[in-house]
Amino acid sequence: DDHVWFSFVAGNASQIVTLSGIGASIAVTGAGVGGSAVMEVFSSSDNTATGVFTSLTCGQVTRTSLLATYGVYVPGNTYFVRVYSTNNIALITAGGFTMCVQNPPLNDVCTNAVSLTPAAGCATGAGGSAADGNLVNASNSGIAGACSGTADDDLWYSFVAQYVTQTITLSNIGTNIAVNGSGMGGSAVVEVFDGTCGAFTPLACGNISGNNLVAFANSLTVGNTY
Repeated sequence: DDHVWFSFVAGNASQIVTLSGIGASIAVTGAGVGGSAVMEVFSSSDNTATGVFTSLTCGQVTRTSLLATYGVYVPGNTYFVRVYSTNNIALITAGGFTMCVQNPPLNDVCTNAVSLTPAAGCATGAGGSAADGNLVNASNSGIAGACSGTADDDLWYSFVAQYVTQTITLSNIGTNIAVNGSGMGGSAVVEVFDGTCGAFTPLACGNISGNNLVAFANSLTVGNTY
């Protein structure tokens, strides 16, 4: 029914579009007088509002917000976002919201994996053996694995094997992806692959060790990238 339009110029192939602070009249539960808010992203044949529109993705309910992820935007192209309510009624109050378009983390895609250097201890920084990560605003790479659960938001890291066995540890895991599965994001999973992006062979999955995940990658080839 009632709708408003926004546009943005893609800065990356993957962008996160979020609709938050949604008013009670168009709450995502559909309990408001206006039904529920809906968000849809379109491409335009000529990057203008008068071009031929093609629907690309719709916002998915994430708690009280709507989140739209899409991984094949063309950087530099203009995209359009429509927000509308589902009930045919004129809204007079509580129909507001906030829209935000965000870039994903740099290593949201496999080809931008953060390189780590194996060492006896864990040290962050350039060339270090450790790096901080955050799955907030990450998207699904669509690369299947062999570990538990269904892969959703993911980040990528790489290392060059210095020994035939290497230990990969995931620590300081946030409460939303705690290893006990009690967070809204389910549980964190760490998986080690051999090969190249899009042509992987799964090697190892992380096992729960206290509040951490530890993966033991064996039979590696020294000098190869994993």
